[in-house]
Amino acid sequence: MKITDLNLEEMLGEIAAAVSPFVFGDLGPETPAKTYVERTALQGEVMGRIMAVLMKDEICGDTLVEEVEACSRHVHEHTLKHLRSAMIKEV
Repeated sequence: MKITDLNLEEMLGEIAAAVSPFVFGDLGPETPAKTYVERTALQGEVMGRIMAVLMKDEICGDTLVEEVEACSRHVHEHTLKHLRSAMIKEV
């Protein structure tokens, strides 16, 4: 299975719902409208970057594809290292 086999529209909706509390979580009724506008722009930037990564093969050049793949490898290796470390602690 490849990432392009997934329902990206549904995935992006879930990702947006997960990111929103980090972007808007500290805002309240007294927050100025300008701050909401700024945070909305930030939410758009975050989601745009995520979408570019998910669709890298379709819309990005080779250089970005290589950078995304390098970052993906790094995160994967870091996650595995963290998981293995946690497993060793449990034993």
